[in-house]
This record gives sequence, C-alpha cells and structure tokens, in this order.
Amino acid sequence: MAMTQVRRVTLADMDLSIGKRARLHRLLYGAGPGNGTLMLLPIDQGLEHGPRDFFPNPPAKNPEFQLQLAKEGKFSGIVFQVGIASKYMAKFAGEVPLVLKLNGKTEIPSDKSPLSPCIASVEDAVRLGADAVGYTLYVGWPQQEADFI
Repeated sequence: MAMTQVRRVTLADMDLSIGKRARLHRLLYGAGPGNGTLMLLPIDQGLEHGPRDFFPNPPAKNPEFQLQLAKEGKFSGIVFQVGIASKYMAKFAGEVPLVLKLNGKTEIPSDKSPLSPCIASVEDAVRLGADAVGYTLYVGWPQQEADFI
C-alpha cells in the first residue's frame, strides 16, 4: 500500500496580514519544535480545573517553573490568563511566546454552568507581547449564546 504524502499549507499560502504572519512564524518556526508544529503548554487549565492539577508535582504550581518547563521542553508557547502573565512573563519575554487567554472561569460554580467571561482584552495581549490570544467556548450548554457575545 503506497503512502500519500500530504503537502502542509505554509504561511506563504495564506492571505494574512504582515503582523499575523510574523506572529504565526514566531510560534510555528521560531520556538518549540520549529517545524511548523504548534505545541502549547496550557497553564490556564490550572485555574479552570482547579489546583488539583498540580498536586502530583508541587513545583508545577509555580508559574516560573512552568515557564522554565516551556522553555526547556521546547514548547511553541505558554497559555496564561492576564494576571499570571502580567506578573511572570517579564523574566521570559522573548524566550517563551505567550498565548493570552481572554476568558476564564473556575469550577465555582460547577461545570453545569460553564460561562467563561472575558477577563482580558486584545489590548492586554499587545501590552504583554503575546503572539496570540485564546478563547474557550462551551458549545452545547443551554446558555451558549452568552459565550458568543
């Protein structure tokens, strides 16, 4: 059985603004695997799913440890909420690309009511030097339209 090689779409193939192309190039080729693969360390999950994510490895609750892990593990970037990014990114600016999470929630109230409000803006992302932003949608819950506003 012959294998078919699929051609990966390149940034040059896309109709992107210069800024978007530059930021995507940094994420896909300047950091991490560097071969067009995006590999993010999603630390925003610690807030969203509770601190229990860090119980098996107590040093992991320290954002500086997480940033060092992203750098040494050759991640393409790290995902933080605005508060953590504001406090910890300066030391790693230019070394670990940032994806700023624009919305967030905790488990209080429970996931039965998963509204995740905006807690940051694109202006915050620019101020912090983020290369991208992230936004979580909870599709399928009864008030999903609130996530789209």
